[in-house]
Amino acid sequence: MTPLGRIPASARRLALSIASAAALVIAVDCGLLGNAGPWETIDRATEECEEPCHEIRSRTFTEFELAHLARAEPGKWRVVVIGSSRAGAGYDPLTLAEGDASFSTLHIAKAAIASLQPYAMRTLSSRLGRGDADEVVLFLSEFDTHRPVYLVPSVGFGGTDAWLDFARLTGFEFGWKHREPMLRLAAAALSNTYRHRDVIQTLGRNYAPRLATPAIVRDSAATPAGYQNALAGEFPVDAILPAAEFARVSGEIRSQLAKPVAQGPFTQIRSISWGDHVDVQKSLVTRSIRRFLANDIRVMIVEPPLHPLAERLYDTRTRTDFRRFAHELANDSRVQFLGLEGMAAFRAQEFSDLTHLNVTGAKRYTRRIIDQLADGATRPNRPPTPAAEP
Repeated sequence: MTPLGRIPASARRLALSIASAAALVIAVDCGLLGNAGPWETIDRATEECEEPCHEIRSRTFTEFELAHLARAEPGKWRVVVIGSSRAGAGYDPLTLAEGDASFSTLHIAKAAIASLQPYAMRTLSSRLGRGDADEVVLFLSEFDTHRPVYLVPSVGFGGTDAWLDFARLTGFEFGWKHREPMLRLAAAALSNTYRHRDVIQTLGRNYAPRLATPAIVRDSAATPAGYQNALAGEFPVDAILPAAEFARVSGEIRSQLAKPVAQGPFTQIRSISWGDHVDVQKSLVTRSIRRFLANDIRVMIVEPPLHPLAERLYDTRTRTDFRRFAHELANDSRVQFLGLEGMAAFRAQEFSDLTHLNVTGAKRYTRRIIDQLADGATRPNRPPTPAAEP
């Protein structure tokens, strides 16, 4: 190895120049452009722009939505709707009448990312600081708390603290056994510490996705189900339906659906199961909520529905367990649980597939969320002291 003193002076100067330039860029971004970075400026500049601005906005949707929070009118209640694609489909304000009076006191942004699970939700809880929002709406059900853990950081949610939480929850033995994917995930988290790195990677300007996707742990029989890097098509070995029965039942369900449905939703629903992963997912949700509350951000947990035929694919006792968990969280006066109990059941005609509402279903579900937010039930006097950090 070449001693530091033998490195050419020109190389040392180049390294120092690069480090100084990077520090200057980060300082300008954080100090002058504010918490939303350049996205508020870009958002304003592209509002009336067609292609290629449409492509840019679609790929940086979450950043633009969060930037909108900074543009809320004084006195409006600032809300962020957070969830997977089920939140994207289930909360759709465009289904309500333009100028709806319920929106007069609300300013709502939506961070809905496909496959977002509690791990990514935990990273976003550190993204929103005190004063950034007044309330978050978390789309959660047994589909989130009782499925295996995704270890892939979602777009817009870089950071190291969620990884540290996960490492503490799973322990040293697991971390050592699966050190390669855990180290890859840690490297991805570190690379995303500078908050716009993940957006740049989405635009395809570097090779960070190679770093951000951990290897799949395939020895599922020897690996605790909850700790698998469960990517597309992977599910725990203790799924309620054996493979042959799953194929038969899913075939019957396909024949009853109005349009063809991909295999993905079937395997996702089948992966709703019992195991150590439930404790991990619940802990990540709990820590997310504690972080929101510590920053004086109230929480509303909403329970999105599944297609009625989906109940044939998994153990529905997991739904009862999730609701018990959600009600426990709502014992804090700053947390509200808006469950499906007491609401007319969603019909098959209100779904686009097994897990997502269509426009008809979204209109009814969005109406319920907006009415609850506008009612102000989640806005009692704020407590004098915030919750303690986890």
